[in-house]
Amino acid sequence: MLLATLCTSLFFVFSQIKIRYSIKYSDALSVRLFYTVPSVIIYEFLLIIRVLPIFDEPLVIIIKEAGTFPIKVWFPASHYTTWVSPYASNTMITLFVEDYNPLTPDFYNYFLSKIQLHQLSCPCGHAGCLHIHGYYKRFIKTPSGKLPFRILRVKCECCGHTHAILLSSMVPYSQISLSDHLQIIQAADTADLSSVMDSNPSIDESNCRFILRNFRKCWHQKILSEHISLNRMKNLITCCFRCFSQQFMQIKRTANILFMNTT
Repeated sequence: MLLATLCTSLFFVFSQIKIRYSIKYSDALSVRLFYTVPSVIIYEFLLIIRVLPIFDEPLVIIIKEAGTFPIKVWFPASHYTTWVSPYASNTMITLFVEDYNPLTPDFYNYFLSKIQLHQLSCPCGHAGCLHIHGYYKRFIKTPSGKLPFRILRVKCECCGHTHAILLSSMVPYSQISLSDHLQIIQAADTADLSSVMDSNPSIDESNCRFILRNFRKCWHQKILSEHISLNRMKNLITCCFRCFSQQFMQIKRTANILFMNTT
């Protein structure tokens, strides 16, 4: 008998598959999926997991045969996370900036004025085909207050898709900068979040709790599975894009592409 338990923070999927050693012993209600080859069973089961919705928790498979103790097999979350196609129309483009640069609307506008759009390639694979399509407003909480940013959207002349242009110091869909995310996560180990709120008065306790909850729920196991350190900002950013096609602490699963040298 094979017991397969898929553990997630939201719900449990429990599947039980009966294995008969001969077709003539199977009853009318049993569905024969595999024969008694454990490696084949595990392989086919993992193929089924590939088409299920994405989960952020480690996959645990418990194998038990009659008269034996169950065997637990762990699979890191990043190894079975469903791959998001980079050709999706809502793919974001992130431009790398050093962490010593300030995250302000003026710096964002200045940096975009220096980049050459023809040096950026669209996720569809074509280069030199991006042009300015429009802007949308988003707010980021900085030490100077909650500041509005005009986020640039570009459009590909070949595929017709539009893409937002972000900086690597931003976290998509969040009003908190990446550096503040890291400070909150690191300060939680010492239970001293007041220093973060003192350095950025725009951040309150509810923001800190929300960030810590998302980190434990969505990212803690990910970075552990890939041995990613939180101590070096540049390494953290590049590793998260390489392993997960996402910015660190990005919660929504929109595909994201990082460009390192753009000026």
